[in-house]
Formats: sequence, C-alpha cells, structure tokens
Amino acid sequence: KAKAMLEQEAAANNDAETTRISVAHVAKRVGVMWAALSEEEKETYKKKAEEEKKVAIETAIANMAEGVAEEKDDSEKPQTSTAAPTLPI
Repeated sequence: KAKAMLEQEAAANNDAETTRISVAHVAKRVGVMWAALSEEEKETYKKKAEEEKKVAIETAIANMAEGVAEEKDDSEKPQTSTAAPTLPI
C-alpha cells in the first residue's frame, strides 16, 4: 500500500508522461523510486498507508452497521407481497 501511495504521487506529478507508458514500466519505476528512498521517507508512506487503511476499515464498519440497521428497520415493517393472490380452483 505504501508503494501504491508513492505511485499515485508520481503519477499525479507526471500524469502526461505516465499515461504514455505501460503499467509494468510504471511499476518498475516506482520500485526503483522506492528503493532510492531513505528509511525515514519510506516510513512516511507506510504511516500514510496505515492511516488510509484505518479510515477504510472504519468506513466499512460504519457502512455495515448502517446496512444492519436498515435491515432491522425493514424487518419491523409489515410485509407486503407483490405476488398475485391465488384463487381456489
């Protein structure tokens, strides 16, 4: 994830250039860029990635909780059928 964040920054800075090259080439360039970073610089990206991961998890949990609450609300409503009533033969 931290490397992906570096890739996003590189792409944003060089958007016109990166759109003309292959994904494999971009990945290779990012790998070279990552290797050139100091441990302190890498740690900055790792922290950003961890923060984004926490936000994503919190958002997913909130969305699931909201979905469960909506399901509960729906189960308390009277059930209505959209099927046509059956008539005795």
